[in-house]
Order: sequence, then structure tokens, then C-alpha cells
Amino acid sequence: MIVDMLEHADFYYALDVGLKAGLEFIKRSDLSNFPDGKHPIIDESVYLTLQRYQTRPASTNSWEAHRRFIDIQLLLEGEEMVGFAPLERLTVGVYDHDRDLQSLIGTGEFLRLIPGIFMILFPHDAHQPCITAGTTPITVRKAVVKVALMRLPRMVWSGF
Repeated sequence: MIVDMLEHADFYYALDVGLKAGLEFIKRSDLSNFPDGKHPIIDESVYLTLQRYQTRPASTNSWEAHRRFIDIQLLLEGEEMVGFAPLERLTVGVYDHDRDLQSLIGTGEFLRLIPGIFMILFPHDAHQPCITAGTTPITVRKAVVKVALMRLPRMVWSGF
């Protein structure tokens, strides 16, 4: 998991071409002018989903992870707590292949997500988003960029 300020996003461009495309897109776009819903960045391999929802108590929320996509999460309005834990610490539930959603049971740590801070969540990063930061649920707006895991061709040992 990576957590950083959006102004530092370019430090992570070298990690993956899809991550670079997603981070560049959210860094240079005025997302306040985009409607909620799905927006392709690079066809179905890198896309943005804008969503608006009510935060919830942690006790009513579930843990999740993804097998085929990396998440870049950026809160645009409001604040929320996000749980995080290594996948190995949680009990694995049912995997929904169509939604790329692994349900999990367990506990983890929490951090406060505010506008201007992004998270990159890899398949080994279990997370629990949408948690109320205070005592009263609020409406938040979030950008989630989904980045398909790119499989690089196998490198052949050259003996150098």
C-alpha cells in the first residue's frame, strides 16, 4: 500500500505504465466537472470510477481485496477512515470474479483519508473503505482508478 499527497504522484510513475496513466489522469484533470460513473482512461485496463456515498460505521462495513486490479483511491469531498491490513492476516471469504471482489473477515489498522491524499492498494492489500471518520456519517465523493495488473513478458537470462 502507498499513501501520499497527490502533488507527489509523479514519484510513482516508474512502478507501472497503468499506474502512471491513472495518476497522471487524476493529477491533471478537474474531476469536479466529471459526472459520477465510469470513465475509460485506457480502455478497460485503466479506468476511473467517480462515486458519491454515505460513510458507515466500521462494524457495518466489510473488508475487500482485488485480484486483477490495483486501486488508486482519491477522496474529492469529505473525509473517511480506511482500514488496511495484509491479506494474510484476514480470513478469506467468497471471491466474485465478475466484480473482482474478494470478501474478507478480520481486523486491521485505520487511517484518515482527506482530499489531496491518495492510496494505491495492491492485490495483497486488504482494505475497508467508506468508514465514518467521526460520529456522524457524511456524504463523500471519491475517485477510484482501477489499473489492470500488467503481465510483463518473461525475461530470459542473458548471462551478463
